[in-house]
Amino acid sequence: MQKLGILKSSFAMYAVLVFVLVFATISLMSVETKLINSQLDHDKYAYLQGKIHIDSIADYIQKKHKAPTSLNFTNYQADVWTDDNKTFDIVISHDISYINIHRQIKLP
Repeated sequence: MQKLGILKSSFAMYAVLVFVLVFATISLMSVETKLINSQLDHDKYAYLQGKIHIDSIADYIQKKHKAPTSLNFTNYQADVWTDDNKTFDIVISHDISYINIHRQIKLP
């Protein structure tokens, strides 16, 4: 009789351990999913903001037919290269994320 009581309590402890492990695994997967979604949202925002910056530089080049002299953007590095003042390469890179955007503009 005493062995049966020990077996019941051991089975109960085993069942509790299995339930705790299952729920811990499910909660970790949920937290990982939320963290990945948060990082993706941040990268999407950084890409959109970089695209806006590159569009503004491209508009400036098309209107003035020269590269801008000062490129000051918060958290972004902007570079403009030209060899013949007809073809401009614009690169915007984010300081924190691995976002790099390139555009080439050819003037007539």
